[in-house]
This record gives sequence, C-alpha cells and structure tokens, in this order.
Amino acid sequence: SIWNYLVKIASEEKKTIIITTHYIEEAKQSHTIGLMRRGVLLTEEPPHHLMTNQNCSNLEDAFLQLSRRQQEVLDTEKLKGVIKKNINIIIQLIRYTLITNCSTFLILLFR
Repeated sequence: SIWNYLVKIASEEKKTIIITTHYIEEAKQSHTIGLMRRGVLLTEEPPHHLMTNQNCSNLEDAFLQLSRRQQEVLDTEKLKGVIKKNINIIIQLIRYTLITNCSTFLILLFR
C-alpha cells in the first residue's frame, strides 16, 4: 500500500514526507500531525500524544474536542465584542443625555 511505502521511505531513507488529507484516521501512522480548523493550527504533536491529551480513543474525537474548544473561544470573543459594543452605545447615550439634559431618557433607560 502507499502508506507502507511512505513509512518505509521515512524510516529507511530518513525523508520527511508531508501529506494533507481530510481522512483523519490516515494520519495515525505519522510521527507528527498538525490539525487545522478555519485556517488555525489547533495542535501539532504525535497522534498518540494527541489522543492521550484529549482522552480519546481516536483522532476524529480528539479533533472534535479541539474544534469545540476553538469554537468556545470564538464564541467568547464574539460575545465580548458584542458586550463592548453595547457598553459603548450605552455610554454614548448617557453622554448625550447629560449633554442635552434629558432626564426622561435616563429614567427609561434604567427602569
């Protein structure tokens, strides 16, 4: 098979072989794998270390866990951005209210 041939070249001829694949279990024979999602490198380590570190029995589950963590980070950053934007809007409204001396608006805003 092609995999046996690639492993042979890598071990006997001390060659580095770089392969890209969407079939994650194929990567199990590699010395080191890098997993990417949305153009971001999630990890780069030996497959058995990855599965151990993620407490998974296969690479697909390990990738899924890393992807979920990445999504949590993205969601948190997005939420922080929304909160910051809303706080800035509220601050602008308060400034406008103070400048225009519109006490009615403050009462409605903070009810």
